[in-house]
Amino acid sequence: MNLYQTVLESITPFFASQVAAEQFLLRQCEFHLKIDPQRLGAHDLVNLSKWAMVSGGLLIGKEKAEAMSEKILTMRRVMSTVPLRDRMSGGDFQM
Repeated sequence: MNLYQTVLESITPFFASQVAAEQFLLRQCEFHLKIDPQRLGAHDLVNLSKWAMVSGGLLIGKEKAEAMSEKILTMRRVMSTVPLRDRMSGGDFQM
């Protein structure tokens, strides 16, 4: 199971159906994160959680959107930490 599928499974309970959850996640990836949904990576989860709160608040209400956003952030927190150096160039990450 890739990260997109994991996130989809995690957010589906916040929506009326899996189809609605999938449409929501697809829109967030394509329009806000500007990535192909299947390329969703750990580094995208913080921004995804932000957009889940903003866009989700309009669709499912503020409380549900906050819970969904927190669920996405929690997913990121349990993953390994972001490295301090770029493995390819050996240089520092620009944040």
